[in-house]
Amino acid sequence: YRPCYAAAVDFFKGYKISEIKAIHIKKYINELEAQGFAQKTIKNRLLVVWFTSQVRPHLMKIPGIMVQTISEIRVKMA
Repeated sequence: YRPCYAAAVDFFKGYKISEIKAIHIKKYINELEAQGFAQKTIKNRLLVVWFTSQVRPHLMKIPGIMVQTISEIRVKMA
């Protein structure tokens, strides 16, 4: 999912995770469709955005963790 993550970071750069709304997601989907991506690829890319938005509140509960933008989240992948 690294390419999906990189694409999401690039598209949503400058936005705080809490600022990403349905209209932004729709623009992202429209851009991916315009680029000719398959529906499976679009679903994978949206999964990364969804996962990031779901993980952030839990990360914020850990003392010393501040995560505001999608690009600040780092996950060590095996």
